Amino acid sequence: MSHHRSHTRPPDPQGPQDPRQGLRHGARHVGTLPVALAGVLALAASLAGPAHAQSTPTDGFAAFEAPSPAQDRRRASTLLVATGLAGGTYSAMLRELSEVCSGSSQVPLTEQRSSGTEESLDSLLANEVSAAFLQADVLLARAQNEKLDAIRTLAPLHPEPLHLLVLDRPVSDGSWLGHLGAGLSRCGLWGRQRLVDLRRLDDLRGRRVAVWGGARSTAELLNAKTGLKLQPVLLDDADSALAALQARQVDAVLAVGGAPLPWVRKLDRRVVRLLPITEPWAGLLGSVYTPTRVSYANLDVRGLPTVATQAVLAVRNVPGSWTTGHLVGLRDCLRSPRSMATLRGTTGYHVAWSDVDPVGKPQWPWFAPR
Repeated sequence: MSHHRSHTRPPDPQGPQDPRQGLRHGARHVGTLPVALAGVLALAASLAGPAHAQSTPTDGFAAFEAPSPAQDRRRASTLLVATGLAGGTYSAMLRELSEVCSGSSQVPLTEQRSSGTEESLDSLLANEVSAAFLQADVLLARAQNEKLDAIRTLAPLHPEPLHLLVLDRPVSDGSWLGHLGAGLSRCGLWGRQRLVDLRRLDDLRGRRVAVWGGARSTAELLNAKTGLKLQPVLLDDADSALAALQARQVDAVLAVGGAPLPWVRKLDRRVVRLLPITEPWAGLLGSVYTPTRVSYANLDVRGLPTVATQAVLAVRNVPGSWTTGHLVGLRDCLRSPRSMATLRGTTGYHVAWSDVDPVGKPQWPWFAPR
């Protein structure tokens, strides 16, 4: 390999040989400093010393400080993993994974909570975390407009069913007349409303649907695959979405997560119900989602048909990274029959581990360390 450098030759201390050289790219040739003046400047610079080095740079550029050895050691002392909201499936699974596999990765697994897959993916892309729990459908949706080649699957996880919740009572039929009638009725000015009972996915056509986290991309994929023209309303979390549903600010709530979702188990069947996702809609979604069923005794639901995306534990595939060896150790721990038996069989661990096949086919390309 040639080591020839094409750097421009530094100017001669006595000035450029070619009088045109000092005018390139708008530079001005200022001539030669007298030797005495150069000596004075050198003396002033040496006296300024550290104070000069600490001065604020000009032109809007910040001074660069290389990480200290102590900072490097702290950075290498943990694998930071993005999960989701507190109390969610991802948070519980990371805690349990840490209890079983921290020794295999040789460093502790530390949780960084987020608002969901969208924020977690952003953190992974920005190299702010070493790994992230993600919905595969969000990766597939965002890959249409973003370069995600560096994001890879360390381990495929469990199915994450789509949960569509509506009020268990008729709502406005969605037309302008229906909305007007509902508003006037609440004000006591008109006793008649145009109402409809929401029972199927296509009953949500053109309606407002509360989403948060990765469910925003899920709603966009549903629209692309079905043409239902759902109107996603982005909110903060399940609590704000349910409040909006109760206030009739939205017509439904779309949530994606490993069943059973703890907060769904607390809902009252006299207030809300789950909508099924059946044919022909399940078939239209088949390139991204797989058919599944959910059960919630509190909602009097047993084996309700819906569809699911896959959860994946994703990492950045960066050759030579200090994290590579630790990530390989974590992957190998997950693939160990003994580890999986512990994760699936320990009382109190999340039931989603029962559906995890760490060597199964992922919906997103595999991590390939080099």
